[in-house]
Amino acid sequence: MSTKYRIVSSIIFLLLLLSIGLSVLNYYIILQSTKKQLEYSDIPLSTTNIYNEIQKNLIEPNLVSSVMAQDTFLKEWLIHEEHDVESITEYLKSIRKKYGLLTVFLASDKTNKYYTSKGLVEEMSRKRERNLWYYKFKDNNLENEINIDYNKYADNNLIMFINHKIFNANQKMIGAVGVGIKVFYINEMLKQARKTYKLNVYFINEKGRVVLKEEAFNSFHSTRHNSELNDALINPTGGTLKHKYNSQEYITHSKYIPELDLYLIVEAKVSDFTSDVISTFYINLIISLLITTLILLVVLRMVSRNNEKLEHLAQHDTLTSLMNRRSFNDALEQLILRNQRKEQKNSIIFLDIDDFKRVNDTKGHQIGDKVLVRVSKILKETLRQTDLVARWGGEEFIVLCIDSEISDAELIAENIRVKIQNDKELQELLTHELTASFGVTKIAKGESSLELIKRVDKALYKAKEEGKNRIVLSV
Repeated sequence: MSTKYRIVSSIIFLLLLLSIGLSVLNYYIILQSTKKQLEYSDIPLSTTNIYNEIQKNLIEPNLVSSVMAQDTFLKEWLIHEEHDVESITEYLKSIRKKYGLLTVFLASDKTNKYYTSKGLVEEMSRKRERNLWYYKFKDNNLENEINIDYNKYADNNLIMFINHKIFNANQKMIGAVGVGIKVFYINEMLKQARKTYKLNVYFINEKGRVVLKEEAFNSFHSTRHNSELNDALINPTGGTLKHKYNSQEYITHSKYIPELDLYLIVEAKVSDFTSDVISTFYINLIISLLITTLILLVVLRMVSRNNEKLEHLAQHDTLTSLMNRRSFNDALEQLILRNQRKEQKNSIIFLDIDDFKRVNDTKGHQIGDKVLVRVSKILKETLRQTDLVARWGGEEFIVLCIDSEISDAELIAENIRVKIQNDKELQELLTHELTASFGVTKIAKGESSLELIKRVDKALYKAKEEGKNRIVLSV
């Protein structure tokens, strides 16, 4: 592999390595930053926001139910005035209207009667399945509970009931009061949390059982019971746990809600939050590769142009832009090799500017250089495109006349000699005519380049001896 291609390959490799390396490093840094922000900032903040929404939608009804259970009016009514159905109906109706609740109820333990904002609804019985909730609630040790059930007195909708026991002064249960909220609204709230925050939200009790979740959502916790989750999340101060399920990474955060005696669980699938990072990585990588490609094209162009310049400098004379001695010799050697296989009609013209040293001495090297440039231009204008011309050295020039007999070369040399002597531009530079001496010879079969140059050089030397400004043939 040439030096040029080694350099280009190295540049390509380094640029690609730099481009891809920086993109991967940037992706890794952003990914880790996103995960940390998700764990320590986004999820806790979102949990607080969701808690505030829950407080608005769930905690307020729970507080209403709790306050009703402590209301002295209700206690007095249950103990002494249960016959006054109208007053309790108005009371329940006002509570329902004030807080925009689906239903408000009161159950009397003494009479087993069930009241709503519509008045006396029924007399409850342990034998009636729809009334069993009350007796189960009465028999347990809890002062309040949340349960979800269908209610025939609320259009048979699935309702979440928040129930509180009512106690007299002796802490004996005298009834139960509660409010009902449509599960539809709760489901919408949880769905909105998922859509807005990309978070799955559900509620678990102290035993780790999911008691409330979005209808269409199967939580990790509910689909696969995990004691590690329970230990980390069921904590009054809340907790955070990173875990995997089905090859997906999750971050789960919990917050205890004492008003409901439930744990709010906020579950984030990490890929939902890093998908943009991955997309950004690929976009950045593509942009980076495009920029790298553009840079490579520019570098390749520069290397190619510089290489062309170097090759030109290596093969051409810097002053006249003609071939230099080395490149001419290479071309001559190739021609001689071909001539050995099959003799061809090729000739050499060797010329030297007469008295050029005097030009430099009297006019200066700057004028001397201009003379050389002008002579080289005359040579290029006079010669055929197939001919080769080079600056041999100093004020010497050599011409390879392709497919030319020595007589043809002599005519070419004479044409050059006349043009140099009569050139107006040279005369203006020097204020006198410039002349040149020529040696001309034919390339003989089996002759080396050294022998050829030696013969034509002798012919040139003879032209100088005979008075200059003339052509001498070496046959």
